[in-house]
Amino acid sequence: MVSSSIMNLNTYSNLFSSLSGNSSVNPTTNLIYGSLVASRYAQKLSASMQSTMSTTLSPLKSSAYALKTASQTLIETNKSNVFNSRTVSSDNTAITGSAQQGAKAETYKLSVSQIAKAQVNKGTSLSSDNKTSLEKGTHSIKVSYNGKDSIVSFDVKEEQTNKETLSNMASAINQSKTGVTAKVVTDEKSKTSYLEITGKETGAKNSFSITDVSGNAVENTGIDKIETNSRDSEYKVDGKEFTSSSNNVSLDNGKVNLTLNNITQKEATVTVKEDKDKIEDSVVKFVSSYNNVIDNLTNSDSLIGKDKAIKDIKNLSSYNKSSLSDIGISTNSDGSLSVDKEKLETAIEKDPSKVKRLFNGFDGIATKSQKISDRILTSSVASSNSGIYGSDYSSFQNYLKLSGNNTFSQNNLRGLLVDTLL
Repeated sequence: MVSSSIMNLNTYSNLFSSLSGNSSVNPTTNLIYGSLVASRYAQKLSASMQSTMSTTLSPLKSSAYALKTASQTLIETNKSNVFNSRTVSSDNTAITGSAQQGAKAETYKLSVSQIAKAQVNKGTSLSSDNKTSLEKGTHSIKVSYNGKDSIVSFDVKEEQTNKETLSNMASAINQSKTGVTAKVVTDEKSKTSYLEITGKETGAKNSFSITDVSGNAVENTGIDKIETNSRDSEYKVDGKEFTSSSNNVSLDNGKVNLTLNNITQKEATVTVKEDKDKIEDSVVKFVSSYNNVIDNLTNSDSLIGKDKAIKDIKNLSSYNKSSLSDIGISTNSDGSLSVDKEKLETAIEKDPSKVKRLFNGFDGIATKSQKISDRILTSSVASSNSGIYGSDYSSFQNYLKLSGNNTFSQNNLRGLLVDTLL
């Protein structure tokens, strides 16, 4: 037992005598009792000790947690580590894209001969303010989309203008699940309006047709006239030809997603590689967190095992001084680190695997830093005066008083105190 923080057996004896008024109390016997009252006190004592530790070590523990978090982003066992992050670059704006964690670092050659489009119907331009030529009453039209027929109905009122009628038609179409959308296009200069109908999806299979069911809405507005036919995209990846109903291309088992924006005049080069910006940011954050832990450890007087923690974390930088220097991180005399961002960026660009090896693996700096952080986070406080239980002795007395003359409860509480202090 540690004399500075744990009471000796004589102190236990005196404590139990004073609490019970009976010098024959046997602390060992009390240890066999387990009750709800004892459990409640254990929870209270634990919460109080955690609160004391949190208050005493808040800056240190906060910095240790920050270092643990920063370390995890650099450790390979963490699937979301930055070394698995990828970016996609293209030398042609006709193709853009993104990549998921763990995508292969690869270069692709792509060419696009046709992009996928949705069908567009453009209606007849009508004088916006003229009275509509549609008959008064309810009109119904049929929209046939991808093998499915939908009936859309709307009302035409007397003295309604062409623009008002087109707006009613567009609203009715958009409120129905037809697979198409409608909008009124108005030319303020010529004061004309027409209805534009567009398929919701691209691809040759997603064509549609519009016909009158009752009334003459389609005939009078011309919305059955096709302006743009639906079609598939046509492209090549590394010389192999593909077609798709969309302009979204998936490579590497769905880990790389490209968007075909336009036809290419020449073959485009698309590169998937490590996200050097994320790696750089993570290394810089790691160094900052690392330095904060050293600073807080140095200024902490209450952490048990403080000297060992300082030695362990400083050894990390000294043992890896040369390797750190190679990637632009210098080791200072106090064990802290400094980053040359330009040199670090060059090292990541040139050989990201070298940076990865330094931080990763069993002996990696990030791996060991996480372990040191865990030890700090789970370390206790060395109390300077009142023992490990601190001021909770008074709380214990209050609990004992509340138990009244109940010997069973009193024995439980006394036993719990012994158990806690041993």
